Amino acid sequence: MEEEFQATGIHDRAVIGADCLISEQVSIAALAGIGDRVHIGDRVKIESGAIIGDDVQIGDDCVLHANSVVAYGCTLGKRVTLHHGAMIGSDGFGFATDPQTGIHVSKPQVGTVRLDDDVQIGANSCVDRAAFGTTHIKSGVRIDNQVMVGHNCIIGENSILVGQSGMAGSSTLGRNVILAARAAVGGHIHLDDGVVVAALAGVHNDQKKGAVVGGVPAIDIKKWGRAAAAFARLPDMFREVKRLRKELDRLISELKPSDDKADQK
Repeated sequence: MEEEFQATGIHDRAVIGADCLISEQVSIAALAGIGDRVHIGDRVKIESGAIIGDDVQIGDDCVLHANSVVAYGCTLGKRVTLHHGAMIGSDGFGFATDPQTGIHVSKPQVGTVRLDDDVQIGANSCVDRAAFGTTHIKSGVRIDNQVMVGHNCIIGENSILVGQSGMAGSSTLGRNVILAARAAVGGHIHLDDGVVVAALAGVHNDQKKGAVVGGVPAIDIKKWGRAAAAFARLPDMFREVKRLRKELDRLISELKPSDDKADQK
Protein backbone atom coordinates (compact mmCIF):
# COMPACT_ATOMS: atom_id res chain seq x y z
CA MET A 1 0.00 0.00 0.00
CA GLU A 2 1.44 3.38 -1.02
CA GLU A 3 2.05 6.00 1.64
CA GLU A 4 0.02 9.17 1.46
CA PHE A 5 2.13 11.94 -0.02
CA GLN A 6 3.32 14.65 2.33
CA ALA A 7 4.91 17.77 0.89
CA THR A 8 7.92 18.28 3.18
CA GLY A 9 9.65 20.62 0.74
CA ILE A 10 13.34 20.61 -0.11
CA HIS A 11 15.73 19.51 2.63
CA ASP A 12 18.55 21.89 3.47
CA ARG A 13 21.12 19.18 2.66
CA ALA A 14 19.72 18.42 -0.80
CA VAL A 15 21.78 19.77 -3.70
CA ILE A 16 19.80 21.76 -6.27
CA GLY A 17 21.34 23.02 -9.53
CA ALA A 18 20.74 26.25 -11.40
CA ASP A 19 17.64 27.28 -13.34
CA CYS A 20 15.44 24.45 -12.01
CA LEU A 21 11.65 24.63 -12.04
CA ILE A 22 10.43 22.68 -9.01
CA SER A 23 6.87 22.59 -7.70
CA GLU A 24 6.25 23.73 -4.14
CA GLN A 25 4.39 20.46 -3.55
CA VAL A 26 7.42 18.15 -3.41
CA SER A 27 9.39 16.11 -0.91
CA ILE A 28 13.12 16.13 -1.62
CA ALA A 29 15.22 14.41 1.04
CA ALA A 30 18.69 15.13 2.37
CA LEU A 31 21.58 14.12 0.10
CA ALA A 32 19.43 14.02 -3.02
CA GLY A 33 21.21 15.62 -5.98
CA ILE A 34 19.48 17.58 -8.74
CA GLY A 35 21.29 19.03 -11.74
CA ASP A 36 20.69 22.17 -13.75
CA ARG A 37 17.52 23.08 -15.67
CA VAL A 38 15.49 20.25 -14.12
CA HIS A 39 11.68 20.41 -14.16
CA ILE A 40 9.85 18.60 -11.34
CA GLY A 41 6.05 18.44 -11.14
CA ASP A 42 3.61 18.31 -8.24
CA ARG A 43 3.67 15.72 -5.45
CA VAL A 44 7.02 14.25 -6.45
CA LYS A 45 8.97 12.36 -3.79
CA ILE A 46 12.75 12.09 -4.11
CA GLU A 47 14.55 10.07 -1.44
CA SER A 48 18.08 10.34 -0.07
CA GLY A 49 20.85 9.51 -2.50
CA ALA A 50 18.69 9.82 -5.60
CA ILE A 51 20.48 11.64 -8.42
CA ILE A 52 18.85 13.62 -11.23
CA GLY A 53 21.03 14.87 -14.07
CA ASP A 54 20.82 18.08 -16.05
CA ASP A 55 17.80 18.84 -18.26
CA VAL A 56 15.62 16.07 -16.81
CA GLN A 57 11.83 16.41 -16.74
CA ILE A 58 9.78 14.63 -14.07
CA GLY A 59 5.98 14.62 -14.18
CA ASP A 60 3.48 14.79 -11.33
CA ASP A 61 3.21 12.12 -8.60
CA CYS A 62 6.52 10.38 -9.33
CA VAL A 63 8.52 8.56 -6.66
CA LEU A 64 12.31 8.18 -6.87
CA HIS A 65 13.49 5.84 -4.14
CA ALA A 66 16.91 6.00 -2.50
CA ASN A 67 19.94 5.74 -4.81
CA SER A 68 17.93 5.72 -8.02
CA VAL A 69 19.39 7.73 -10.90
CA VAL A 70 17.90 9.63 -13.82
CA ALA A 71 20.71 10.72 -16.11
CA TYR A 72 20.84 13.93 -18.13
CA GLY A 73 18.13 14.72 -20.65
CA CYS A 74 15.73 11.91 -19.72
CA THR A 75 11.98 12.32 -19.26
CA LEU A 76 9.61 10.72 -16.74
CA GLY A 77 5.86 10.98 -17.23
CA LYS A 78 3.29 11.06 -14.44
CA ARG A 79 3.09 8.49 -11.61
CA VAL A 80 6.43 6.87 -12.45
CA THR A 81 8.13 4.88 -9.69
CA LEU A 82 11.84 4.12 -9.63
CA HIS A 83 12.78 1.63 -6.94
CA HIS A 84 16.08 1.59 -5.08
CA GLY A 85 19.14 1.63 -7.29
CA ALA A 86 17.26 1.87 -10.60
CA MET A 87 19.33 3.49 -13.36
CA ILE A 88 17.64 5.45 -16.15
CA GLY A 89 19.78 6.78 -18.98
CA SER A 90 23.13 5.04 -18.57
CA ASP A 91 25.24 4.90 -21.74
CA GLY A 92 24.25 2.24 -24.23
CA PHE A 93 26.67 -0.64 -24.77
CA GLY A 94 28.15 0.66 -28.02
CA PHE A 95 31.79 0.17 -29.00
CA ALA A 96 34.04 0.17 -32.06
CA THR A 97 37.07 -2.11 -31.99
CA ASP A 98 40.35 -0.82 -33.40
CA PRO A 99 41.45 -3.58 -35.80
CA GLN A 100 45.13 -2.88 -35.18
CA THR A 101 45.26 -2.56 -31.40
CA GLY A 102 42.15 -4.53 -30.46
CA ILE A 103 41.12 -1.71 -28.13
CA HIS A 104 37.37 -1.15 -27.71
CA VAL A 105 36.50 2.53 -28.19
CA SER A 106 33.19 3.76 -26.79
CA LYS A 107 30.77 5.26 -29.28
CA PRO A 108 29.01 8.42 -28.07
CA GLN A 109 25.48 7.66 -26.86
CA VAL A 110 23.69 10.94 -27.47
CA GLY A 111 20.04 9.85 -27.26
CA THR A 112 17.71 9.86 -24.28
CA VAL A 113 15.21 7.73 -22.36
CA ARG A 114 11.49 8.41 -22.04
CA LEU A 115 9.28 6.71 -19.46
CA ASP A 116 5.59 7.35 -20.08
CA ASP A 117 2.89 7.55 -17.41
CA ASP A 118 2.40 4.81 -14.78
CA VAL A 119 5.70 3.03 -15.40
CA GLN A 120 7.44 1.16 -12.58
CA ILE A 121 11.13 0.25 -12.65
CA GLY A 122 12.40 -2.31 -10.13
CA ALA A 123 15.42 -2.17 -7.88
CA ASN A 124 18.82 -2.24 -9.62
CA SER A 125 17.29 -2.37 -13.09
CA CYS A 126 18.88 -0.43 -15.93
CA VAL A 127 17.43 1.32 -18.98
CA ASP A 128 20.17 2.49 -21.36
CA ARG A 129 19.92 5.74 -23.27
CA ALA A 130 19.65 5.56 -27.04
CA ALA A 131 22.66 5.91 -29.27
CA PHE A 132 20.47 8.30 -31.26
CA GLY A 133 16.82 9.10 -30.66
CA THR A 134 14.98 7.61 -27.68
CA THR A 135 14.75 4.44 -25.64
CA HIS A 136 11.00 4.44 -24.99
CA ILE A 137 9.13 2.68 -22.18
CA LYS A 138 5.42 3.21 -22.81
CA SER A 139 2.62 3.67 -20.29
CA GLY A 140 1.73 0.99 -17.75
CA VAL A 141 4.92 -1.04 -18.18
CA ARG A 142 6.15 -3.00 -15.17
CA ILE A 143 9.85 -3.84 -14.94
CA ASP A 144 10.99 -6.09 -12.10
CA ASN A 145 14.30 -6.05 -10.22
CA GLN A 146 17.64 -6.56 -12.00
CA VAL A 147 16.29 -6.19 -15.53
CA MET A 148 18.40 -4.89 -18.44
CA VAL A 149 16.90 -2.80 -21.27
CA GLY A 150 19.40 -1.95 -23.99
CA HIS A 151 19.77 1.22 -26.02
CA ASN A 152 17.03 2.20 -28.50
CA CYS A 153 14.60 -0.45 -27.21
CA ILE A 154 10.86 0.23 -27.30
CA ILE A 155 8.50 -1.48 -24.84
CA GLY A 156 4.78 -1.33 -25.60
CA GLU A 157 1.98 -0.45 -23.20
CA ASN A 158 1.32 -2.67 -20.16
CA SER A 159 4.15 -5.09 -20.89
CA ILE A 160 5.85 -6.95 -18.03
CA LEU A 161 9.53 -7.79 -17.69
CA VAL A 162 10.20 -10.20 -14.82
CA GLY A 163 13.41 -10.28 -12.78
CA GLN A 164 16.72 -10.77 -14.59
CA SER A 165 15.16 -10.69 -18.04
CA GLY A 166 16.87 -8.59 -20.67
CA MET A 167 16.54 -6.90 -24.05
CA ALA A 168 19.49 -6.28 -26.34
CA GLY A 169 19.78 -3.02 -28.25
CA SER A 170 17.07 -1.92 -30.71
CA SER A 171 14.69 -4.75 -29.84
CA THR A 172 10.99 -3.87 -29.55
CA LEU A 173 8.00 -5.24 -27.67
CA GLY A 174 4.36 -4.70 -28.56
CA ARG A 175 1.57 -4.23 -26.05
CA ASN A 176 1.02 -6.63 -23.14
CA VAL A 177 4.14 -8.68 -23.81
CA ILE A 178 5.48 -10.80 -20.94
CA LEU A 179 9.14 -11.72 -20.51
CA ALA A 180 9.36 -14.28 -17.71
CA ALA A 181 12.33 -14.53 -15.36
CA ARG A 182 15.74 -14.54 -17.08
CA ALA A 183 14.23 -14.53 -20.57
CA ALA A 184 16.42 -12.79 -23.16
CA VAL A 185 15.56 -11.01 -26.41
CA GLY A 186 18.28 -10.56 -29.02
CA GLY A 187 19.15 -7.31 -30.73
CA HIS A 188 16.83 -5.88 -33.42
CA ILE A 189 14.12 -8.47 -32.62
CA HIS A 190 10.40 -7.56 -32.59
CA LEU A 191 7.82 -9.28 -30.39
CA ASP A 192 4.26 -8.43 -31.42
CA ASP A 193 1.34 -7.73 -29.06
CA GLY A 194 0.58 -10.34 -26.42
CA VAL A 195 3.69 -12.48 -26.89
CA VAL A 196 4.74 -14.51 -23.85
CA VAL A 197 8.34 -15.68 -23.43
CA ALA A 198 8.89 -18.46 -20.88
CA ALA A 199 11.55 -18.28 -18.18
CA LEU A 200 15.15 -18.79 -19.34
CA ALA A 201 14.15 -18.64 -23.01
CA GLY A 202 16.31 -16.93 -25.64
CA VAL A 203 14.49 -15.23 -28.52
CA HIS A 204 16.47 -14.92 -31.77
CA ASN A 205 13.62 -14.38 -34.25
CA ASP A 206 10.63 -12.06 -34.54
CA GLN A 207 7.46 -13.41 -32.91
CA LYS A 208 3.91 -12.93 -34.18
CA LYS A 209 0.96 -11.64 -32.18
CA GLY A 210 -0.04 -13.89 -29.28
CA ALA A 211 2.82 -16.35 -29.65
CA VAL A 212 3.91 -18.27 -26.54
CA VAL A 213 7.50 -19.48 -26.79
CA GLY A 214 10.16 -21.18 -24.69
CA GLY A 215 13.62 -22.70 -24.95
CA VAL A 216 16.87 -21.67 -26.60
CA PRO A 217 16.43 -20.76 -29.35
CA ALA A 218 12.81 -20.01 -28.49
CA ILE A 219 10.15 -22.10 -30.27
CA ASP A 220 6.43 -22.70 -29.79
CA ILE A 221 5.86 -23.55 -26.15
CA LYS A 222 4.12 -26.87 -26.93
CA LYS A 223 6.99 -28.02 -29.14
CA TRP A 224 9.46 -26.87 -26.51
CA GLY A 225 7.59 -28.84 -23.84
CA ARG A 226 7.76 -32.01 -25.92
CA ALA A 227 11.43 -31.40 -26.70
CA ALA A 228 12.21 -30.85 -23.01
CA ALA A 229 10.42 -34.07 -22.09
CA ALA A 230 12.34 -35.97 -24.78
CA PHE A 231 15.63 -34.48 -23.58
CA ALA A 232 15.06 -35.92 -20.11
CA ARG A 233 14.66 -39.38 -21.67
CA LEU A 234 17.78 -39.17 -23.86
CA PRO A 235 20.02 -41.40 -21.67
CA ASP A 236 17.41 -44.20 -21.68
CA MET A 237 16.81 -43.73 -25.40
CA PHE A 238 20.55 -43.92 -26.09
CA ARG A 239 20.86 -47.17 -24.16
CA GLU A 240 17.88 -48.60 -26.02
CA VAL A 241 19.31 -47.61 -29.41
CA LYS A 242 22.65 -49.18 -28.44
CA ARG A 243 20.89 -52.41 -27.44
CA LEU A 244 18.89 -52.47 -30.66
CA ARG A 245 22.04 -51.86 -32.70
CA LYS A 246 23.69 -54.91 -31.13
CA GLU A 247 20.59 -56.99 -31.81
CA LEU A 248 20.50 -55.79 -35.41
CA ASP A 249 24.17 -56.66 -35.90
CA ARG A 250 23.50 -60.15 -34.52
CA LEU A 251 20.58 -60.71 -36.88
CA ILE A 252 22.56 -59.49 -39.86
CA SER A 253 25.41 -61.82 -39.02
CA GLU A 254 23.00 -64.79 -38.80
CA LEU A 255 21.51 -63.97 -42.19
CA LYS A 256 24.88 -63.77 -43.95
CA PRO A 257 25.88 -67.04 -45.80
CA SER A 258 28.80 -68.88 -44.25
CA ASP A 259 32.09 -69.21 -46.18
CA ASP A 260 31.53 -72.98 -46.66
CA LYS A 261 28.13 -72.48 -48.25
CA ALA A 262 29.51 -69.74 -50.45
CA ASP A 263 32.32 -72.08 -51.67
CA GLN A 264 29.83 -74.91 -52.49
CA LYS A 265 27.93 -72.54 -54.72
